[in-house]
Amino acid sequence: MKSFILLCVQIILAQSKLHPQVITDWNNLQKDFIESCSKEANLDPTIPPRILEDLYMPDEANFQCYIRCVMRNNKLILPDNNVNAKELAEVVHITPETAMKCIKSAETETDVCRKPYLVGICCIESKFETQSCNS
Repeated sequence: MKSFILLCVQIILAQSKLHPQVITDWNNLQKDFIESCSKEANLDPTIPPRILEDLYMPDEANFQCYIRCVMRNNKLILPDNNVNAKELAEVVHITPETAMKCIKSAETETDVCRKPYLVGICCIESKFETQSCNS
């Protein structure tokens, strides 16, 4: 059921575009880690640049581990494998409340790679909601 909901979200998001600054900020966040995190996660290195530009966010283990690696390297993952809410809010340009909401939405996930992925999906959804409100 979760996979179906994520698929629906991705279809809806695919019909929209994120603000160019959001894409630039994400690309800056991952640029130093594309090669190493792609290798660590066994992910095709041509996929990361497509994440926000094409809204390509497959619900697959390799991709999830890539997201975790990027977040870990940017100090968004704490030693206990939870997401750092304060850093997340600052880096992703969301409110602390939104960061906590997204972290809470994934708190029951036990897979260390899938948890940051779910938090990331929530953050992207919140960026679309904010853009819609500010349009």
